[in-house]
Amino acid sequence: MNYKEAIAYLDSFINYEQVPGVNYALNMDGLTRVDLLMRLLGSPHSSFKSVVIAGTKGKGSVAAMMGAVLHEAGHVTGLYTSPHLHTFRERIRVGGEMISPGDAAHMVERIQPVVDKIRALDEPSLVPSYYELATAMAFLYFQERGVEIAVLEVGLGGRLDAVNITTPLVSIITPISLDHTQVLGNTIAEIAEEKAGIIKTGGYVISAPQPDEAMEVIARVGVGRLANLNMVTQNVYVSTHHLPEVISDAKGVPLYQVFTLAYEAEGDEPSGRIRLKLPLLGVHQQVNAAVALAALRALAGMGISASHGAISQGFANVQWPGRLEIVLRDPVVVIDGAHNADSMAKLNQAMYDLFYGRKVIVVLATLADKDIEGMMRELGTGPGNILGPKVEKVIVTRTHHPRSANTEDVAQLARERGFYVETRDEVSEALATAVSIARAAGTGEQDDPVVLVTGSLATVAEARQHYGLAPNLDEELRITNYDEQVRNS
Repeated sequence: MNYKEAIAYLDSFINYEQVPGVNYALNMDGLTRVDLLMRLLGSPHSSFKSVVIAGTKGKGSVAAMMGAVLHEAGHVTGLYTSPHLHTFRERIRVGGEMISPGDAAHMVERIQPVVDKIRALDEPSLVPSYYELATAMAFLYFQERGVEIAVLEVGLGGRLDAVNITTPLVSIITPISLDHTQVLGNTIAEIAEEKAGIIKTGGYVISAPQPDEAMEVIARVGVGRLANLNMVTQNVYVSTHHLPEVISDAKGVPLYQVFTLAYEAEGDEPSGRIRLKLPLLGVHQQVNAAVALAALRALAGMGISASHGAISQGFANVQWPGRLEIVLRDPVVVIDGAHNADSMAKLNQAMYDLFYGRKVIVVLATLADKDIEGMMRELGTGPGNILGPKVEKVIVTRTHHPRSANTEDVAQLARERGFYVETRDEVSEALATAVSIARAAGTGEQDDPVVLVTGSLATVAEARQHYGLAPNLDEELRITNYDEQVRNS
């Protein structure tokens, strides 16, 4: 089997990332299906220690930060995230390197006969989904590569997610807000109930700051399961001892941020401060960094340690594309995958902090099952909105994602919010238009207009591809059959 055939095999299974509004609770009986798959594969999830991260926002960033630090500290580190921006291989990494096309094909070869056995049971509810098979591939690969510690990002929810089959050393819950309401529930409390499903009996739990209704659920579940619950901002927090600062180039384009995290004594770990350089921009990433540091300190007490130097270097090296990423500098083009009202609000704050006073041209493409009105409200021109009055124009477009929202429907909502609106059929066309407008209005000074591309990860993926930042997918598909000698060399 070659890589192209392996991806085609995965694509033949139901993919809840591509199907809007499917209530996954109706399609599972707890983790029975995942448990069966793992047992038939020899329980690869038992071969490594793990950290599991759930939440609505920031879980991928926290996972990337932890993966970078643990690798820098010398641990054989696995990282499993979803969805991917450009290639399936992004989901599964060891030591910061994506799984190779050949290894991905080999993992599918190992899984296929097990799936055939499950299908022979003639019970459709036991047949795994695309995501569950991807998770099994990751766990098999981690086992084969001798991974010591794996950082696992929940794909959706938490309670019924495939990675919840593991027993993590630390469970992390990043900020919770309304998203995937058709699947997880219509209130913050209902969604928090699903996210809190990763809390294990007697386990160690770290939570980011939460809305009161989410925190009440997390605390109740934690107490009920006799878990050790730690709240960021209590024992790890952004310090005001040295104020955060954004380092920019000569033209005022941000490069990275520097800030100080303070931490209280815990177990054998003394209190102290650490000054971090982080290429991920936005105040919200400082909170994500505090969550990651809290988890790293907890792991240190469990034998998975990282030195002060490894922590500093890991944060400085972290890469997580599509999150306040600057992909062009003249004019400045910023891409961000904000896809609900709360993440759009945080994006607005970050744009205000980074580009205060500059006009913004927005390229917007979102998915049909999202709270588009809520996103538009945060981007809108209401008196309480700090970015809205600076939005010169919104160029609405659509991606090639099967759940992409109708362009005219989104454009109408934008017009109702008082924006000047244009529409384009393709993200690349919208980008060309926005850049042309920005250049025509610019003078070459630091206050020139900024282009902001947002609305979904599918949008930023197509923007990255437009600017030549995506990997060469044609090249990876040329990889022929899996070669045992190459793998072992």
